[in-house]
Amino acid sequence: MTGVAAITALECLSMRATVIIPIWRGAPVIAGCLDAVYRHSGPALHEVICVDNASPDGAGDLVAARFPAVRLLRQPVNLGFAGGVNVGIANATGDLLVLVNQDCVPGPGWLDALRAGLAGHPGAGIAGALLYNETGDLNHAGAFVRRSDAVGAHTTVLASPDPFTADYVTGALFAILRTTHSRVGDFDEGFYPGYYEESDYCYRARRLGIETILVPGATAIHLLSGTEWQRDPLRHSADQHRSRYRFVSKHFHAGDLAAF
Repeated sequence: MTGVAAITALECLSMRATVIIPIWRGAPVIAGCLDAVYRHSGPALHEVICVDNASPDGAGDLVAARFPAVRLLRQPVNLGFAGGVNVGIANATGDLLVLVNQDCVPGPGWLDALRAGLAGHPGAGIAGALLYNETGDLNHAGAFVRRSDAVGAHTTVLASPDPFTADYVTGALFAILRTTHSRVGDFDEGFYPGYYEESDYCYRARRLGIETILVPGATAIHLLSGTEWQRDPLRHSADQHRSRYRFVSKHFHAGDLAAF
């Protein structure tokens, strides 16, 4: 069995979506994210799950007070991005699992566009969106892991107005068919606290014949608000390199590894 051929276009278009948002120091941005999710998702939105990774800034309390419809899952420690996502997926009841960063603001029609994109590509099981920064510049139209240094590089020029295959798409807005997750499994929590977990997931899926697509009709503004690197730049850099080496050890073959 390859790909996701068991899912028909009609089934894709009728899927209920669970939006999963891990929270870590998200108090300044989470309300804007949730406002946009509820305002722009339409009837395809089945539920919203926020995973509070023991955020020390009261972001979980803010969600509980202002968004009673959200299923808030409080964790005793910071599980990292992959760990928080896995908790959300384990509790999700939708057919389409959509990961959204706390500082990502989805645009009108984004969810229907993702479903339509997957419906039009029977071999695809993962879909991403066009992401813009606050000034309106395009900062993500798909991405690839560069050879030979294994640096993740974001494409900032739109390849096509129609959905197209991508090496990987950013975890800032990352939709997964339930059937894809059942085959690929959970996100690798060894990529802690983050970095490369989404590229790893797309590569694991591709080994099973499951494609990743970028859907230009789905858009969002990515505020890029994370400031954790400013707290400890040396540790931030070390975390990035450790995740990069983990990705290389999992996905580079002999020739690529020698060049790396």
